[in-house]
Amino acid sequence: MTEAQGGIRYTPTRRRVLRDSMFATLGLVAAACQATLPGASGSPGASGGTATKGGEFHGAWPYDLPPKGHYNYFATGAILSGSPYTDLFIPSLAVYRWADAKWDYWLAESSKLEGNDYTVKLRPNLKWDDGTAF
Repeated sequence: MTEAQGGIRYTPTRRRVLRDSMFATLGLVAAACQATLPGASGSPGASGGTATKGGEFHGAWPYDLPPKGHYNYFATGAILSGSPYTDLFIPSLAVYRWADAKWDYWLAESSKLEGNDYTVKLRPNLKWDDGTAF
């Protein structure tokens, strides 16, 4: 569409870029400094007050209830499949801490690779959810 047909054409000149970036910055600052309405979450007047250290976390994950969703975490369609909460229900043997370049063992106590064999030593006294020994 050309300007003659009623289209708007934006040609970025130095002046326009500076003007537009100034307006965008002012808009962001104004949005950040906006006062919270009384009773809104996070405002001092709201029930529960402002966020404090040691508060509660309310998280959610979309899932389907049985029979469509199920509790077999090793099959597709599991209730928490792909969820960040999976480790709460099925703890991992270990996780790798990239920042420290080392393993943080959870259910495992140690591991080693010898040729084609990968050996994992489990922590002692592990139990199933019914209390029987693992």
